[in-house]
Amino acid sequence: MLVERGHLASAIALLRVQLDAIIRIVWIHYAATDDWVQSVVALQPGGLSKDPTNALSVNDMLRGIQAKAPAELHRQLAEFKTAAWPALNSYIHSGIWPVVQRMRGNEIEGAIQTLKNSNGLSGMSAMMVAMHTGNRQNTIGVKLLHLRHKGCLPPLREEEGSRQGA
Repeated sequence: MLVERGHLASAIALLRVQLDAIIRIVWIHYAATDDWVQSVVALQPGGLSKDPTNALSVNDMLRGIQAKAPAELHRQLAEFKTAAWPALNSYIHSGIWPVVQRMRGNEIEGAIQTLKNSNGLSGMSAMMVAMHTGNRQNTIGVKLLHLRHKGCLPPLREEEGSRQGA
């Protein structure tokens, strides 16, 4: 809706929040210890106004994901973070990129890429939810949705290679 209404800067800022959220949930699923999860769930000093003292950085979580999650999942998250982090941080922390984007106008390619990246992160989130149900049919359903809507998602690595070789 933000992209549709011409609010690309806000959409890109939310993409950063989306990336943080999926990295955190993948890390919790694959790498977090039960003790860590319990310590976060317990009432923290400072309540909700302060992060728990054991909160990890995105890079720390990615290292944990690399050590314990499927390699392809780590690769996707790490590559997206590497490619997008400077721009996403600029949008979140009032950097120059949103100013430049506003002065240039909303370029259609940037809007389309933002939507595809958001859809890709949403697809990862959907897969994590499906996995947590314990019902394999749910994960198969998410995979089928991905295949049906490939045009709305970032290209898979194999697709990129086949396009370059064409």
